[in-house]
Amino acid sequence: RSLVQMQNADPGFSTRNVVVSAVDLFSAGYKPDQAKSFYDQLLERVRALPGVQSATLARVRPFSYAGYSSTPLEIEGYQPPRDEQVAAEYNQVGEGYFAALGIPIVTGREFTRNDDENRPPVAIVNETMAARYWPGKNAIGQRLKVKTKWMEVVGVAKDSKYRTMLETPGPFFYVPVRQDFFVQNGFVIRTGQSAAAIMNALAREIHALDPNLAPLDTITLQEQVDRMSFTQ
Repeated sequence: RSLVQMQNADPGFSTRNVVVSAVDLFSAGYKPDQAKSFYDQLLERVRALPGVQSATLARVRPFSYAGYSSTPLEIEGYQPPRDEQVAAEYNQVGEGYFAALGIPIVTGREFTRNDDENRPPVAIVNETMAARYWPGKNAIGQRLKVKTKWMEVVGVAKDSKYRTMLETPGPFFYVPVRQDFFVQNGFVIRTGQSAAAIMNALAREIHALDPNLAPLDTITLQEQVDRMSFTQ
């Protein structure tokens, strides 16, 4: 029964024509500024490839083995019951992430190139989070506090699955990778090319920027979903 449920479930994002990959800049000794420059150059090259519709970064790709960031939260205007610990998981993603995965933005906007360390911190929340903490209100313009940093909600994204097809989505939010940067990130590429063609092109572009680097585990997003679904 679980297998049938998984096969018929909607992950909340599009797995068609999407390839995921990564490159191990951390082990290669890249410092944050070097890594930022590398990713910017690589994404510019990949976006210029024939058939590529969008390419972006994500610290954690959907249905991967990596763990999302998790943090206690303070929600402006929300008074939690005494026994409730307000917390949520979140992911650091690049501009164009929602378009690349086909996750609809229900209200508000996507992240842009301008959402960087020089701009006020922003977040995009999923529908479940918006409904739980701002019931009956517009979540856009509301604020949440992560550690010592207040961030403004600029978008509400449709709920999606993050680890398995059978999970029930909980409160989840996204922050711009440029505002919470990690050296190690993955790629999400939407392309009309065959998976094999984009894999070869990606390897070529990575090698052109750094001959010592090669892509890691480049697979289609559908393969990634299947891999996690059948190892539960």
